Amino acid sequence: MEPGTTGKLSGRAQPVIGTYNGMRSGATNVTVLQIPLTSQLPCFEVLLQADPDNTDDVFVGEAVGDCRIQMEPGDVMVVPINDANKILIRAAAGTQTINWLAMR
Repeated sequence: MEPGTTGKLSGRAQPVIGTYNGMRSGATNVTVLQIPLTSQLPCFEVLLQADPDNTDDVFVGEAVGDCRIQMEPGDVMVVPINDANKILIRAAAGTQTINWLAMR
């Protein structure tokens, strides 16, 4: 793989021309949140980390009723996606945090 590139699940390398990053807290078991606070965030891949200081698990998905991918505190996941705003999170209990980095 060339320096400054990242691979997608298809195995094709894509040049990284920039990144967006942030921390999103406030997810609860009844509140589903979008990752960024903008209306659209074009990208090709998003790295997610359930904050290591979380006291419970976080669930990730693409629809309000479909947040089923479970992440324990400290877990990391890479999601190939064209808009980071399509990723939704909710907490198993309490108020939890997700750290994210979107590659564009």
